[in-house]
Amino acid sequence: MTRKFRIGVFISPSINFPQAEPNLCAGFRAGIGGCAGTDIDVLFYETQSGAKKLGMAISRAYVVDRLDMSVVNTAYAVLENLCKTLALYRKPLFVVSSGADIVRKEELHPYVFRNSLHYWQCAYEAGRWAGKNWGGRVMLVTSMFDCCFDSHAAFIEGVKAAGAEAFPHICDAPDYIFHAEPLIEAIKLEKPDGLAIYACGNIAAQILETIASDAFAASIPALHGPMLHEAPLVSCLGEALSNGKSVFSSSDTLLNNGTEACREFRHRWAAQSEAEPDCFALLGYETGLFIRKALEKCGEGKVSADVLKAALEGLEIDSPRGRIAMDCEYHATCGPVYLRELGLENGSMSEKCQPICVTAKDGEAESQALFAGHINRWQTDYLQQ
Repeated sequence: MTRKFRIGVFISPSINFPQAEPNLCAGFRAGIGGCAGTDIDVLFYETQSGAKKLGMAISRAYVVDRLDMSVVNTAYAVLENLCKTLALYRKPLFVVSSGADIVRKEELHPYVFRNSLHYWQCAYEAGRWAGKNWGGRVMLVTSMFDCCFDSHAAFIEGVKAAGAEAFPHICDAPDYIFHAEPLIEAIKLEKPDGLAIYACGNIAAQILETIASDAFAASIPALHGPMLHEAPLVSCLGEALSNGKSVFSSSDTLLNNGTEACREFRHRWAAQSEAEPDCFALLGYETGLFIRKALEKCGEGKVSADVLKAALEGLEIDSPRGRIAMDCEYHATCGPVYLRELGLENGSMSEKCQPICVTAKDGEAESQALFAGHINRWQTDYLQQ
């Protein structure tokens, strides 16, 4: 007899990355696929950001649509509210996000699992790489709200861990308007050994174009935020990104590396979308793959929350970005971190990609130190919605 399993996927649209929502959904459909002996029914819900609104949407879906599990693309900061829902319904929750979402051990919930692009952890590794390779002083060029304060703090912590110094220059303070001249003046005055450009969207383009237009600023080694190497900005900025490096857990290069994991991903993705896949598509795919393989491990009969929890703990999957493992205790994934370098080749931009480390588990001292270095203004604002 075929068992039934219902999954609700709760997606919040992204202003800076409008492709994130459709690609996450298509990637999830590609990853979940078919499961022998299980009829998987996936329901998609578009939700507004904010802990209270999301919690209400999930509660309503549990009651009305009889979900067995929910998947949300949100920051871990909202889980204080969502855990109240979990306490009432005892349903597994899978959180998928771009951030590292580092939490203290006492804040963990037994039915919450997480997979992410490890954005903040990669920011930390980027800082550590810059500190080791450039030394001296590194200027963090950033914006006030396009990029989470947590990633800024994580980068600075990484630079400090390597024995170097980092200091920020916020390009749109105090009025949220980009100021080009003060940026160039600050670079010429401080004479940093390296630049780290962490921003996204329109202001990221303005920062890169401003630096590229000044000979002295353009001569300084540059490390870019992860999203500056994604396809839309590469096509927009072109040579302004040449010779720039970034540290991230995903890359378009990895999506075309010819491995068996990549071929399977491409095959499953093509059945769901005609768009070119990106890091969000891969994130959705991995989430679906984790859940499908966990259901396959559960054997026959009804899948209870405890049975699915045990199946997810310690599970590993093969992804185009490498081996991704679910930590048994902290319920967070670990995977490779890559150094990516862009350059012009035959008139077009190409990327070299090499692994430099594996993301730390939430329980490790280094990761906890990173959490302690976060600036929580963004999280506080988010929770008040």
